[in-house]
Amino acid sequence: MERSRSWDGVQERGSLWVMRALGRALRLFGFAPARLLLHPIVAYFFLTDRPARRASRRYLQRLHAMPGGAEVLGRPPGLREQYRHMYSFASTALDQAMAWLGSFHRFSVELEGFQRLLDFSDAGQGAILLGAHLGNFGVLRVMAESKKQPLNVVMFRGATPMFNTVLTELAPESEVRILEYDPGSPASILEIKQRIDAGEQVALLADRPPPGARDGQRVAEAPFLGHDAPFPLGPWIIASLLQCPVFWVCGLRTGEGRYRLTARLLAERIDLPRGRRDELLRECVARYTAVLEEFCLEQPYQWFNFYDFWQED
Repeated sequence: MERSRSWDGVQERGSLWVMRALGRALRLFGFAPARLLLHPIVAYFFLTDRPARRASRRYLQRLHAMPGGAEVLGRPPGLREQYRHMYSFASTALDQAMAWLGSFHRFSVELEGFQRLLDFSDAGQGAILLGAHLGNFGVLRVMAESKKQPLNVVMFRGATPMFNTVLTELAPESEVRILEYDPGSPASILEIKQRIDAGEQVALLADRPPPGARDGQRVAEAPFLGHDAPFPLGPWIIASLLQCPVFWVCGLRTGEGRYRLTARLLAERIDLPRGRRDELLRECVARYTAVLEEFCLEQPYQWFNFYDFWQED
């Protein structure tokens, strides 16, 4: 696999037939037989994907160096911890497929901190929900269905064509609306605005710069695990334009078949006066990364960015 400085330059690993086989195994045989396929798949990619191992090692080492990190990981991370990290990703991906299949009733999901979000919704106020490649973002579907909350998920659909092909095959009837996002397209912003104005929730991941982003334009450097890394500015600029509340959300796996879905208010609205725009945007990103660090320390094997995240190679 060719090395790339950004996630969108990393070729999607794996073959489409393997991903389809997992989806079909879920439909035909259920969760347990599909899970048996995880170890051979993870072992194959662990042995063949050196850049992913390197990215995992760098993340785990930096987490280990953080206050409390050594206690969480137990020892300096090595190959065993890297394999555990990759297996956690595959296991969570399988759970996410179950969520898209509409089978999350088989899981126990605890909601934490959602009352404030529901209060905004009851008042007809839409909200932006910011997540990360942490845990299982698909657990949001449980909240949306149980609380009858319209949910829109923003995706750079072109970045992972294999995954999205299988996703469509698994759940063509999904009630969750997927919004394809192009950072340079006013139409994308307009569609998000229409959903927010309708009192709906728009969820997106905010720990990766958009494809083709460059420093000083759509990204800002912010401290994460003791080192600066690029984070997108788009979610905060959109929130400032729409004057809507911004929540942190994540679904962490707390055990076999168990998740905790957390919502935390980051800002009731984002104001970016001209003279302080850049400063305030950096403050917004730093607020987000501080929460991200907190949850990474809680569940260190559930943050999934297997590329040169700090852009050091």
